[in-house]
Amino acid sequence: MLITRRHIDISLPNENIKLRPDLAKQVVAEARRLQSSFPADFLLSSSSRRAVKVNGHSVYFPYLSALFSRFLNEETALVFSIKNPFMFEKFIKEAVSCLPNEKIKLLLKYGIKTVQSTTTDIKLDGGSFSEVTLFLYKNKRWRIKKETNSNYNGDIDAGVRLREEAYFLTSLPKEARHLFPKVYGENSVSKSSRIGYEMEYFPYPTFAQLLFCGNLTAGMALRLLINIYGSLEKTLYSHKSHIKRDDDYFSRIDRRLERVFRTPSNSGTNLKKILNRTKITIGGFECEGFFPIYEKLRNDKSCRQLLTFPDYSLCHGDMILEDILINPLDGDFKLIDPNGQSFSKYYDFAKTFLSLSTYYEHFYFDLFDLNYKTDGNIDIRFFDDRAIAVYDNLSGLFWHYLREYSEFYFANDKLWRRRILFLTALQNIAIVMFHLI
Repeated sequence: MLITRRHIDISLPNENIKLRPDLAKQVVAEARRLQSSFPADFLLSSSSRRAVKVNGHSVYFPYLSALFSRFLNEETALVFSIKNPFMFEKFIKEAVSCLPNEKIKLLLKYGIKTVQSTTTDIKLDGGSFSEVTLFLYKNKRWRIKKETNSNYNGDIDAGVRLREEAYFLTSLPKEARHLFPKVYGENSVSKSSRIGYEMEYFPYPTFAQLLFCGNLTAGMALRLLINIYGSLEKTLYSHKSHIKRDDDYFSRIDRRLERVFRTPSNSGTNLKKILNRTKITIGGFECEGFFPIYEKLRNDKSCRQLLTFPDYSLCHGDMILEDILINPLDGDFKLIDPNGQSFSKYYDFAKTFLSLSTYYEHFYFDLFDLNYKTDGNIDIRFFDDRAIAVYDNLSGLFWHYLREYSEFYFANDKLWRRRILFLTALQNIAIVMFHLI
């Protein structure tokens, strides 16, 4: 998502940008300050030596392109929504050399929606149960409105998830509030029996998008994860919770299973066939089917004991890389879409490894091809080998870091690694039904 004010000409004809004089002065000063303060490898991926002109003043392009997100809060805006993370950098580069008479053609090429009315709401990608809308509050500042998807009205998971999400965000301890968007009134959205709330908007790319676009190496990404989890340990995990839901993940999976098999017979037929097989082959490796494995996990006391954690605390609950916004200017972060139903830091670590070891965002962005044969053979091919390699490298680095600092995060818990692995396995079981039905 890239948002600019109307008076910023993103077409950048001849690499010269004309802005209102007072704004140009502000842009140039801020860009040069950033240029001297932050390394180029934290910015949008393009040549740091390429310069453009802002009212005649030379500014390096990546610092300027990152600045577009800085000047958006007042006045009417143009909104450009690019869903595919690979397209964002390509669009920026083409916009630099785009001639004025080719501007509309460029927007159409990337499927970009142009919004010039302050009364227009812009639909964004929502969560599994929610609809997310970007709107201009009182014609001054952008806000996010998040509410239950109309297709899930009355769904127990949808309503409970959003209600507890809003409660979590409005009940954060003071020292942790800066890590999350500010909420403007719990249950502020209640029309047509829909549950939701409004919150502040941050025009940052997600952690996953920065990895996909090549802006982060595994080493840089590890430093970001260390900073994020270090902040959570000090500000959020230190607040103990009296709520314990040791086996709740099994009940979540049971509800999703029921939802899958409750759908019409012509819906999700391949998924149902896969779930019902006793054996299945994935990438040439034969495995037990879903129900044999699931029943073993449910009935294994030692496995279930892993869900009885040494302590319980506040946590985000859904720390996939797509739920972490990163400011590409300085590495600052905001955490979005928390799961208010989780009460242990182990859920956070498990969800991060769901991203890193299961390649969650590659499925989320549909960056894979799956071939299913009726004999139970499944072949999966991912489209971005470079990003897969970065994910693998980052996963190994993060495990190594946690082993080295296990006492800081997990005190004397000797089973911390097994707990994370088991939770990640359960999340894999749940996520397949959640996204592929």
